[in-house]
Amino acid sequence: MSELDVLSERLQLAIARRPSEDTYWREPTAMPAALARVRLAFGERLSERSGARTNRCLLAFRMTPQQVNFVDLKLICRAVTRPADWEQRRLIDDDRLFDTLLAKVDALRSQPRRHQACLRALEAASRELMENAKTLQGNELRLNNWLETAQH
Repeated sequence: MSELDVLSERLQLAIARRPSEDTYWREPTAMPAALARVRLAFGERLSERSGARTNRCLLAFRMTPQQVNFVDLKLICRAVTRPADWEQRRLIDDDRLFDTLLAKVDALRSQPRRHQACLRALEAASRELMENAKTLQGNELRLNNWLETAQH
């Protein structure tokens, strides 16, 4: 059985209707229940996976870090620990860009809602990192420490 067949089987099992559920997809509760099972079976929420928009934001930030808007900054904060381009580079591994990112988030302190939104995105990235890494080192550890001090 190929990997594609295994994936297809897992997807079919995850989306299959349960006896206690409504029979038809037209029912308001059927589709959300099936999608919740797929998200649970495959881990991360599908809508949060690095997509083209996130990759474009990360690439633009690498090229011109001083010219980033708030919406892009939130996406960058969320994806800071993910390998996002064809070289599988993570923004957190680039000291200069990581410093710039933290400085940009810190500069939002005068705008509490935006600052909190970026902090939440960085916290989500940090949680994702801690789930996948055995030990934190370098900028990974620095992100954790920075988040602890940024909350106060």
